[in-house]
Amino acid sequence: MSELVAGEFLGRKITVLKSTNPAMNNITGEVLNETKNMFIIDKGGREVKIPKSICRFSIDMGSEKLVIDGKFICYRPENRIKELRRITKNIRKVK
Repeated sequence: MSELVAGEFLGRKITVLKSTNPAMNNITGEVLNETKNMFIIDKGGREVKIPKSICRFSIDMGSEKLVIDGKFICYRPENRIKELRRITKNIRKVK
């Protein structure tokens, strides 16, 4: 599972399972870009910015689906490998 989290989210299908902003619940699309605090996804030809810290996501990683609380992946994509131990520890709590 740790290699899935350390991997790239660009191009993956992502769904907002739960958010503190009810308007963001059940938004599904393909990740176009990722910053430290946001996913930018393509939702039917429209770009939507989704803050990571207030959402729980389901991310299609090919053979597996990963459910993760966004506050545990609020790192720059290039720095996520450095924080891998902390992230995987918290994924177990999210389940």
